[in-house]
Amino acid sequence: MEKINGKTLTIIAGAGVILGTLLPWVKLVAAFETYMKLGYETDGRITGAIGLIIIITGLIKQGKPRKSYSITAAILSLIVILIAIMDIADPISVMKEDVYGTGSALVGLYVTLVSGVLGILGGFWKNPPDPDLESRRKKM
Repeated sequence: MEKINGKTLTIIAGAGVILGTLLPWVKLVAAFETYMKLGYETDGRITGAIGLIIIITGLIKQGKPRKSYSITAAILSLIVILIAIMDIADPISVMKEDVYGTGSALVGLYVTLVSGVLGILGGFWKNPPDPDLESRRKKM
């Protein structure tokens, strides 16, 4: 069984962010009605686009951490985390409804938050050397 590396973790994180965008984000319970919004109806559009960019950086990631693509994945994941935390802290503001009630964060926000943390870890996790790349370098 192959160990998980930074590249794989970054790709999984990007996919998790996109998955979180498709799941329910917030619920507002008012006097006689309940409103629910999916991620892509709110700030999830932004995190979904960022998740796609995280996947792309994960696909091109090779070698050592602290390269430009590793830092890019980590910074984008940090942005995802900040958006998720802001929406978890104040779910009513996400609704943008003129209704008063009790708001709660749902599973999509938590999936997005955890995926953001995985993206930061994947951005700074070292990848094992690619044997094909090493052999090509030696031939040069």
